Amino acid sequence: MYSANINIKGALEDFSFKNTTFPYHDFVPRLYNFCRSLDFEPGKILPSRAFCSDENQGYPNLLIAKNFGAFPFNHGTVGGVVDTGRHGPHSEHGKDMVIIHASHVGYDPENGSFGNYHRRHTEHFETTASCGKIEIVLEWYLAQYIFAKENIFLHRHDNELLVTIDNQILNENKSEGLFLHLDKILEADNQGGFRPQRAYSTSKSSGRSFSPIGCRPFSGHGVSPKR
Repeated sequence: MYSANINIKGALEDFSFKNTTFPYHDFVPRLYNFCRSLDFEPGKILPSRAFCSDENQGYPNLLIAKNFGAFPFNHGTVGGVVDTGRHGPHSEHGKDMVIIHASHVGYDPENGSFGNYHRRHTEHFETTASCGKIEIVLEWYLAQYIFAKENIFLHRHDNELLVTIDNQILNENKSEGLFLHLDKILEADNQGGFRPQRAYSTSKSSGRSFSPIGCRPFSGHGVSPKR
């Protein structure tokens, strides 16, 4: 998001949820057994959780207490952010230390979507973001992606494929934001640069190109999409 030099596809190439997730009631005892394999001493292990303050985190805390034999120290703030200022107090309270850091993501089995949580204690059983803090953090990034998705167009003009991109996305002088890998979207000229076919006050079009991210076919007949 902040650098045009980051290969996001390469960084996430091997990432997959498939066959990598398992229930929390399986995770905690496996974590305890892993700690024992490191010669952590039973009865002297003090777990600490860096969870969000959300009320739905009670179940993980109970599982940690059940398997480790100690209620976990509190290492987290809203959003599941680790409070590093608590390292000292935590380290003084036990012999072998374990910090479990995790945010929480709600899951709706009815539609198979992630990110929402059914608040059973609300008056009308409302559904909200599973973590408002994370939602706020992601809001800026989602806005950048949505703007790019809605302002990059693939269309055909005179039997030539063109991509129209909003100038705000093409601005390379911005200090932060979404930066496009133009070499993966547009065909470079002989000098390795990108020559606009036409320039507008709000957009540019470059020829013989295909956008792999956020583009959509443009059905109009002009070189610039109608808003």
